[in-house]
Amino acid sequence: MKKLILLILFALSGSFAQTLTDDFNRDSTNDLAGSLRWRRVLDLTDTGATLQINPDSTVSARNPIGLYSRGAVYWDSSFSGRFQVGLILSHKTGTIGSPNFYLQVMDDSSWYTGNGYGFRYQQNSGQDRMDIQRVTASGTDTPFVYLHATRNREFTEGDTLFFKFYPDGRKTGVVYGADGVRDSISIVDTVHNPAAWFVWLQGSVIPDPLRMDNFMTGPIPFGIVASAGPGGSISPSGTVLINPGKDTTFTITPNTGYHTDSVVVDGTNQGAVGSYNFT
Repeated sequence: MKKLILLILFALSGSFAQTLTDDFNRDSTNDLAGSLRWRRVLDLTDTGATLQINPDSTVSARNPIGLYSRGAVYWDSSFSGRFQVGLILSHKTGTIGSPNFYLQVMDDSSWYTGNGYGFRYQQNSGQDRMDIQRVTASGTDTPFVYLHATRNREFTEGDTLFFKFYPDGRKTGVVYGADGVRDSISIVDTVHNPAAWFVWLQGSVIPDPLRMDNFMTGPIPFGIVASAGPGGSISPSGTVLINPGKDTTFTITPNTGYHTDSVVVDGTNQGAVGSYNFT
């Protein structure tokens, strides 16, 4: 009988996440605990500082104090393990100083006591930039900020931004450009290392606001790339995204007149098995 050689390669991947469908306009301070929605960040100088939904359904910063003040909200459920938060840049102008927007991961809902990390998009009148920062509480609503990594690049409407967190201390800011170009910066830092995190969104109020939509958060999936040699098939095949904590089984089926010779996983021969389960 002819032989069928099958190959399974395991690789990390993941630019997908669960989309949050919360109502940003609603005053969240009166919500019940555990209601899974955005809440105003506590202890800002102005307690009305938040994010607002615009007529075109995008989101921008809001603060009654006025221009260049900050607005921020946090998601009221915590995250751990490997997870990510993301958004799509829907509108920008490049002529108003350096307005900022942050995807942040913090251990508290207060500027006064919260520690964590931020992936900042800084819109400049020239070339834009992206930064990864460590944020440490100072006892006021202006925390200490340490710049870990920075990169200049021009952002365009339609770009997708993700801030990815891993248990080993890796933090990666990724831009999936509307032009198809991927760019990223990464650090490894464990100065702040709580058991669980809160996702924050923070923005500066400007006359023609930066607008974002399609806010996303969820686990970073693992990518399993599965392919079969001539004479048979493997199911599922191609790149299969699996969330952490989930299992998936691959089934190997030889064509008539063939048999399985070997199943190779991450370079290790598992033998002539008819299926393989990733845990």
